[in-house]
Amino acid sequence: MKELVQASTTVAVDPAAAFAIFTEEVDAWWERGPRFRPLGPRTSKLAFEGEALVERPDDGGEPFELGRVLVWDPPERLVFSMGGRDFRPDDPLTEVEVRFAAHPKGTEVAIVHRGFEALPLDHAARHGMSGEALVGMMGLFWADLLVALRTHVHDR
Repeated sequence: MKELVQASTTVAVDPAAAFAIFTEEVDAWWERGPRFRPLGPRTSKLAFEGEALVERPDDGGEPFELGRVLVWDPPERLVFSMGGRDFRPDDPLTEVEVRFAAHPKGTEVAIVHRGFEALPLDHAARHGMSGEALVGMMGLFWADLLVALRTHVHDR
């Protein structure tokens, strides 16, 4: 079974602005804390830096590379690999595809997160889940982030 996570929202800006906000203001809308950031409770800045999504702790500690940019195609598409604090260097990474499509109310931001089936069933990133349970947990993760993105766009 493919463990494919899908989530979307509509933001009230055009696709070019939505892409820019998603990538350039990622630290402002991406939630904080251990559920959303690999460095957990430490304060940090999240940013796309060159070809990587990086979390840098404010205390000057070691930064964490959350993923690598695989496709950068503004204003339509962004694809990046994604790991987490539970990933070892030789673990396969998952892949996040973000599409930005014109919509009558602005832009639909649609996320597809795939590649979980490559992780062993006992991998810590699965939190003991597989199949629909894993898809549901990760769907809520992305839904919460997309609500935060939509709120950020609205409040700008």
